[in-house]
Amino acid sequence: MVKIGKILVPVDGSPASSRAANFAFDLQVRTGCKVYLLYVAILKVGLYQHNIDVESLPDDVVNSLHKVGENLLNSITDGLPAEVVENVVKVCKLGDPRKVILQTVKELEVDAIAMGTRGLEAAKGLLLNSVSQYLMEYAPCPIMLFKEE
Repeated sequence: MVKIGKILVPVDGSPASSRAANFAFDLQVRTGCKVYLLYVAILKVGLYQHNIDVESLPDDVVNSLHKVGENLLNSITDGLPAEVVENVVKVCKLGDPRKVILQTVKELEVDAIAMGTRGLEAAKGLLLNSVSQYLMEYAPCPIMLFKEE
């Protein structure tokens, strides 16, 4: 059986990512695990993901993107009991979500990922750069996917 001491929850404000966060909070209450909420600001131009170099962005743009992320992360934990919130770490990063999430998984050495999914078919997911499809392939830990209801 897998013991989950640390769980990463990438969030984007969607109902599916909220379901994943709620699952992680419930798990935290039952097991005492540490929950890492991660918001990744997507930097892309056009329909396809042509990633923008974070270092080339002006500081005020970077600060604005971080503020959006912080607001979203705070809205997810608003109203939670203090004993849950004290075991939640909020992380905000910029870049390609697939790569940033995978890098964060490795940095934090999490035991599992809980994340929302758009529910795309496998072929569409590959064509549309599905984050969950990418992580299913490359993440070194179990992943729990949550669909919108």
